[in-house]
Amino acid sequence: MVHSFKFAEHVINVAIVCGKINFMKTSTYLLAASVALSLTPSISAFAQAPDAEVTSLLGQVATSYRNLQSASFTLEMNQGATFKSVTKIVLKKPNMVNATIVRGDETKHYVVDGKSLYVDSSKDAKKFVKGPSADFSASINGLAQNGGTGVGLLPILLTSAKAESQIIPGKPTSLKKLADANVGTDSCDVIQAVLGTGERESAYTFSFGKTDHLLRKLTIGPVKAGSEPQVTE
Repeated sequence: MVHSFKFAEHVINVAIVCGKINFMKTSTYLLAASVALSLTPSISAFAQAPDAEVTSLLGQVATSYRNLQSASFTLEMNQGATFKSVTKIVLKKPNMVNATIVRGDETKHYVVDGKSLYVDSSKDAKKFVKGPSADFSASINGLAQNGGTGVGLLPILLTSAKAESQIIPGKPTSLKKLADANVGTDSCDVIQAVLGTGERESAYTFSFGKTDHLLRKLTIGPVKAGSEPQVTE
């Protein structure tokens, strides 16, 4: 499939998470996640209401992503030692996306040119699928349906008008701000949400850059200290 486009260089002083990120300025971060729990698309309430500091921080994060106009980054996810996916994405609003998705032994190309989407697969290089993609949200959702957005947080951050209330999945039994931490050279605000009970209890720990409020690291896994996440992204 030869359907591609190139954006004019647009330098943005931001770093997004979801793996190794290369905006026009390059930074590398780690995102870890558990495949056992998925990120939900909408949240109406918290079992534990967030305090003012957490509420303010989530609002700043949502605003930062809402204002993001163009980006180029790589999302990498590993599930144990048996599965790995890598997605290289270039996007520009209002509605242009160019992504290469490598999952196991399959490589897909996903392109949106403003009106239409095109998808091909290495499993049949002679064919491609074309369909309508009327807006940016539809294009990002199409990317998700083709396995190009990891555990599911990226579409929420990029497209939801209510992202501030959807970043934290479910209704956590505990939601608090932890001590600041560094991810690479970046100082981060850290929020932890605990969801589930008993053997299904999991901790979601988010690290957001203090300067731009964009996600640097997410770990999802057992609450027990020292436990390894099942999936890294």
